[in-house]
Amino acid sequence: MGIGVFDSGVGGLSVHHRLVDQFPAADFVYLADQANTPYGGRPGEEIVELTRSGCERLFAEGCNLVVLACNTASGIALRRLQQTWLPGYRRELGRPVNVLGIIVPTIEAATGLPWEHEAERRGDKVEKLDILAVFSTPATAASRVYEIEIDKRRQDVAVFSQPCPDLAGLIEQGASREVLAADIASHVTAVTRRIGRSPDRAILGCNTASAIALRRLQQTWLPGYRRELGRAVNVLGIIVPTIEAATGLPWSHEAAPRAINDGLKAEQIDVLGVFSTRATTG
Repeated sequence: MGIGVFDSGVGGLSVHHRLVDQFPAADFVYLADQANTPYGGRPGEEIVELTRSGCERLFAEGCNLVVLACNTASGIALRRLQQTWLPGYRRELGRPVNVLGIIVPTIEAATGLPWEHEAERRGDKVEKLDILAVFSTPATAASRVYEIEIDKRRQDVAVFSQPCPDLAGLIEQGASREVLAADIASHVTAVTRRIGRSPDRAILGCNTASAIALRRLQQTWLPGYRRELGRAVNVLGIIVPTIEAATGLPWSHEAAPRAINDGLKAEQIDVLGVFSTRATTG
């Protein structure tokens, strides 16, 4: 099975690498739309068309499944493509193809509930709110997808989305740690002021930020910050639930390692757009 991974930039390589680890026999194609990155500040219709074009390119390369490793594309374009474009495109191609995103598994991870679950509206008083901050692109924040979908499932979770218009671009441009820290700190301060206190949990709703910052925050900053606050807080990313949904396996699962001489061949992993060349190492 050919699997395509699509992102507006290079943050999706984290998803791509993990999928390769989980499916060592599969053929992969990675497409980064570097010409139009970042997507987060673009109008919705343009995001839909750019995402559709990327999916078509990957299907043309022989992929049967495309994973949208871009939070903005998943939040803005995925449902519309699945409902209005994909059925006709399957008939046109004459073969089964599918597109998955990263919003659904992230919502499931944030709520602890399956996507199909919807809470009963009984008017019960919520004794304690779980405050969740979502740091994302402006387009994702404006869509309110996290607020809407989490509220359907958990009335005791209050979501505050914080648009971060420059973060993905700064990461893609290789900004210094100091510049990134200042930008992130400004968004943390802004959402904390809106809430009136620090959130209980946070989601890095941008694959680029999640790939670069999440593990470092969890390992080096979060333990001390928990002690400073005196309560349990957590930071979630979108990579782990995406991989679990795409593979059907828990994050802790590791595929059997390849032999030393069983490297990935040129026909197994193609890279489109990022380096503008096919992989040639064997």
